Amino acid sequence: MEIEAVVSFILLGCALLSFFLEKISVDVTALALLTIILLISCFGFFSAWPDYRQILQVFSSEAPITIAAMFVISAALNRCRVIEQISKLLGYFCKFGYSKFMLLLLGLVALVSAFVNNTPVVVVLLPVIFTLSRQLGVSSSKLLILKARKVPVFLWLFLFLIIFAQPLFIGLITGMGVFDIWADFRKIRNPMPSEEA
Repeated sequence: MEIEAVVSFILLGCALLSFFLEKISVDVTALALLTIILLISCFGFFSAWPDYRQILQVFSSEAPITIAAMFVISAALNRCRVIEQISKLLGYFCKFGYSKFMLLLLGLVALVSAFVNNTPVVVVLLPVIFTLSRQLGVSSSKLLILKARKVPVFLWLFLFLIIFAQPLFIGLITGMGVFDIWADFRKIRNPMPSEEA
């Protein structure tokens, strides 16, 4: 293994350890890692290390910018107490028990995910799940990962139905849109003037 790969794995391991221990905030860890990678590139310590232009070219892609923006929006929603209000609203349904609450939560997430990308749904609802897990008196992992032994069969069937039906609905809606463009149903047509006049 070349030295560049070893250094990359060491940096990755340090970043993951920092994310896990949470002694330093996630954003500081990520920016420090980017700074170290850029410094190694700028000073040319390794010949096979990517150039700083190649490293910064990552930000020309929409994906990292979108994910970063989602975290900014989530932090803003948290500071404006929108997340707290969502937690209070969903907290009302905690009194119905774990199974019924999970059914409601799965339905809500499936409904929102039908109109919005999954990444912002996860970023916004993650703090809500942590708050609600405390209200239900269960670990947050139990709300995030369904335990096969403890979840009723109807909940599993509902979950699999949502997973199975989502691509079908996307195809159906896309087909309807293409058919609408082809048939031009939405265009308002003026009546043809009569030739008798």
